[in-house]
Amino acid sequence: MESMIAKMVLFLLLLAVSLRSCGASFGYEPVTLEECGNNLPNFTSFNSSNCNARGECVAFMGRRLRLEFSAKNNNKYAVDVVVLVTIESLDRSHTQYFRATCEDYNINFPCRAEPNQEITGYMQIPLDKEYKEGAATFTVHAYSLACGRGRVYMKDM
Repeated sequence: MESMIAKMVLFLLLLAVSLRSCGASFGYEPVTLEECGNNLPNFTSFNSSNCNARGECVAFMGRRLRLEFSAKNNNKYAVDVVVLVTIESLDRSHTQYFRATCEDYNINFPCRAEPNQEITGYMQIPLDKEYKEGAATFTVHAYSLACGRGRVYMKDM
C-alpha cells in the first residue's frame, strides 16, 4: 500500500514540475511592454491569455486577442477611459485599429478614472483575417493614463 501511495505522490510531483517547467501553455502571464516614448507612463500591469511566461505572444487571425491591463491616473483631474490599440504586421502589409470605451462589447474597464485611482480592465480585440502569418507589433494607448508596445506572432488557424 505504501508503494502505491509513494508512486502516486511521485506522479503528482512530476506532473506539477512538468507543467511548471513547460509554462503550462499560454495563460494570463505578465508581459513587459516597451515605452511608447510619448511622456506617458507604461501600464502598472499588463498580461494576456495569448502570452506565455517568456513574454512570447501568439494570436490567431480571425480570432480574438485578449489584453488585460492596470493603469494609474497620475493626473490632477478625472479622465474618461478610452483605449486605442494599433496592430501592424512587421512587413507593413496590414494595420488594424481598435478603439474601445467602457460601453463597447467584449470590454470591461471603468468609464472614468479619478485622480490617483488605479483602474483594471480587459478587452477582447477581434483580429482581422487579412494578416500574413508572422510577427506584428501592437501599441496599447489608454489616453492620458498609459501607453505600451509589444509583439505578437500572428498565426493562421
